[in-house]
Amino acid sequence: MADKDNAVNNLALWDRVRTPDPKYTKKFDQGGFKGTSTNVTYTVRELTREFGECGTGWGYDIMDSDYVPTGTGEILHVCTIKFWYVRDNKTHSFPQIGQTDFVKTVKRGTESEYQKVDSEAPKKSLSDAITKAASFLGFSADIHLGLWDDNKYVQEVQDSYHSKEVAGKYVAKVIETLKANDPIAMALLEASIGQDDWRAMFNGTSQLSSKQKNEVRESCQRGNVMLNEYADALTEAASTNAQLSGTELWDELSKDAKRIVWNRIGEEAREFVRELKDIEP
Repeated sequence: MADKDNAVNNLALWDRVRTPDPKYTKKFDQGGFKGTSTNVTYTVRELTREFGECGTGWGYDIMDSDYVPTGTGEILHVCTIKFWYVRDNKTHSFPQIGQTDFVKTVKRGTESEYQKVDSEAPKKSLSDAITKAASFLGFSADIHLGLWDDNKYVQEVQDSYHSKEVAGKYVAKVIETLKANDPIAMALLEASIGQDDWRAMFNGTSQLSSKQKNEVRESCQRGNVMLNEYADALTEAASTNAQLSGTELWDELSKDAKRIVWNRIGEEAREFVRELKDIEP
């Protein structure tokens, strides 16, 4: 049992960082070699999120940087680094190698060839070494495990990240509105976010308890019932030409609530409101 517990603990970091945000990945095809790469700045950000600032919580020392002829007229740039990171107040390190084509033979058309020189090869080799080192700790490991070849899996990851993004954007406002106990404001908030993102927010947040989620749903339902009641009352006022009552009802609504109610009343009631205010919401 102890060995199993240790195995779980050993994979704790790996499991936290193994799935990258799809919007920071891209497909590539280099001479028939296909795959998915991760934006190096995204990797640096995730390393910083986990360990702290580069140079303090993690970093690298360049051990060697050299140009290596391949014997075919092409030249590779190879960069060897010592990658290090701090965990539990201890510094851990291991070597990693990155490489890039510095001089590469490229075909022009079907017959002629020329040698293309990449002046940014040293920078690319360093980025390659950092990305590989990070992958040894589990960063974006799903790509290297081949999971990114499954389009269904990638779509699920995209949906998950989108849910978290939406939750981060709106959940604080939802909690604030819930505390205010304002059902109409909650219904208006749901309408402004949209049904798809509203569902995504619920799926992507851990800041709302199950009880709070039920309270939010109930508040939305009450708010929509109240907005429908306003629409019904305006429709009734229009049918009897009760201008004073209609004016009072309309003035009670906020600008956003007026837009919702406007869409829930018929043309007769809309004409009634136009005559009261001489404007549309």
